[in-house]
Amino acid sequence: MFRSELATGASGQIRIGDDVFINQGVRVYSDSAISIGNRVEIADLVTIHDTNFHRVEPGDTVKLAPVRIGDDCWIGTSAIILPGVVLGRGTVVGAGAVVSKSFPAGSVIAGNPARLLRTFELPEGYKRRG
Repeated sequence: MFRSELATGASGQIRIGDDVFINQGVRVYSDSAISIGNRVEIADLVTIHDTNFHRVEPGDTVKLAPVRIGDDCWIGTSAIILPGVVLGRGTVVGAGAVVSKSFPAGSVIAGNPARLLRTFELPEGYKRRG
C-alpha cells in the first residue's frame, strides 16, 4: 500500500468535487490551483502538479499554471498531469500517460506525451460514478 498525498504551497489550492475516487499512491501538489470535478476516478500512483517546481536552465522561470480536471474523468495508473492542463468532461487518460496539454470532453488519450486516440459522445445525464 502507498500513502496518497495532497499538499499545497502558501498560495496553492486543491478543490475536489463530489463522489471522487482517489486510489493509493496518488500525489497532488498545488502552488496555484488544481480543480478535480465530480465523479472523477483517479487510479494508483497518479501525479498531478500545477508547477514544475524549479527552473530547467539559467534565465528560465518556474512554470505555474492551474490544472482543471472536468467531471466524470478517469485517470489511469501512473499517469502524470502537468501544469496548465485542462481535461474536458469524461476524458479517459491511459495508464502511464504524460499529459502536457489540454484535451476536450470525451477524449481518450494515452502516451508520452499524451495524444488523442479517439473521441466519444457523452450521453445525456452520463455519470461515471454513482
